[in-house]
Amino acid sequence: MIKLKNGNAMEFMTTYEGEKYVVTISNTTNTFKFLGNDYSYFILSSAKKIKTYSNTAHEKVFLTIDLYGRLFLTTYKEEMSSESGDRMDETYCLVADEKDADELFKSGSAILGREPYVYSDCCNHIMVREKCKSNDEVI
Repeated sequence: MIKLKNGNAMEFMTTYEGEKYVVTISNTTNTFKFLGNDYSYFILSSAKKIKTYSNTAHEKVFLTIDLYGRLFLTTYKEEMSSESGDRMDETYCLVADEKDADELFKSGSAILGREPYVYSDCCNHIMVREKCKSNDEVI
């Protein structure tokens, strides 16, 4: 794990198939590198909503476009539990276009299994995961 000056941490990993990826750990107040740009929780959470898939009290799913022009299938889920505590998760999964977002939403696939993505939890932690060719490409 590499500690960065801004307090973020990065770890480079390789899958069994030989694919390389980087995981960045941050928080909702720091900026972080994602897809070659400086991102923050604010940039993602304030992205313009262009399509609604679900908008209930405990689940919200939108197609959003950020200030860099990238499309994300954005999900917000909350679970209220007196036994295990409340949980709120947000995921921003990069999609190619509206059709890709439609298919991902309809499939019900685990969005965290599809890279690249940004994940935020109720404790203000951020996890960023994306493929990379080398460590130098990201740092």
